[in-house]
Amino acid sequence: MIIRERLKKLVLILDEQKLYEDVHMQDGNSAVKNFFRTQHNGTLSCFPYIRNIDLTRLHIIRDLYNRLWELTAHVNRNFGFSLLTNVGNDLLAIISNSYWIFINFNNYSNTMEQLLQSTSNALLSLPHMFNVLSLALLCEETLQKTTEIAYGLHNLETCMPNNHQYNIVIEQFSLQLLHQKITFSAAGFFNINCRLLYSIAGATTTYLIILIQFQMSGDRVPQNCTISTDNV
Repeated sequence: MIIRERLKKLVLILDEQKLYEDVHMQDGNSAVKNFFRTQHNGTLSCFPYIRNIDLTRLHIIRDLYNRLWELTAHVNRNFGFSLLTNVGNDLLAIISNSYWIFINFNNYSNTMEQLLQSTSNALLSLPHMFNVLSLALLCEETLQKTTEIAYGLHNLETCMPNNHQYNIVIEQFSLQLLHQKITFSAAGFFNINCRLLYSIAGATTTYLIILIQFQMSGDRVPQNCTISTDNV
């Protein structure tokens, strides 16, 4: 959540940077443009003061993003194993509770005890589902902020087509976003995002089918053993 909030502020800063360029560079009646016309013989080819401010702000944004990337690496390095055990425990709990719900409904005899057991298993699964859902959505929302930063950089580049130095810094920042991707992983085994929900749903279905097959085959084995014993 801390990283997400910091990325939100970076996105807002980039949006303000774009609005600043729109106001001062595209408005024909701008006082700033008129000032530089008088200072540079009626031309708008050089904006040293505005350029220095923009470059300074963009360098600060790059440095802040680099620190956030280092913070993400620190989180993955120190809390990756706990995230792995947390998600693994949730997966096992969801699978086991789903299995017992199936067993109760398979042997359902309209008794209050079995109804309470199925209800308790369903309630026990809800906190684990909520834990995985909230974790995946939080990480996915954080990752979307890096995409918004990339979109903001693209808009900034189109606002300043003639400023070579400005575009060089934007290109370097784009490469930084490409190589320093913010991701959250569970000790390197898998990334935590919305795709994790599909993986957990698929794993739950697969293991539940396997357990049901073992249960059905286990119900048939004692009958065969009894028959063979009687024949002997």
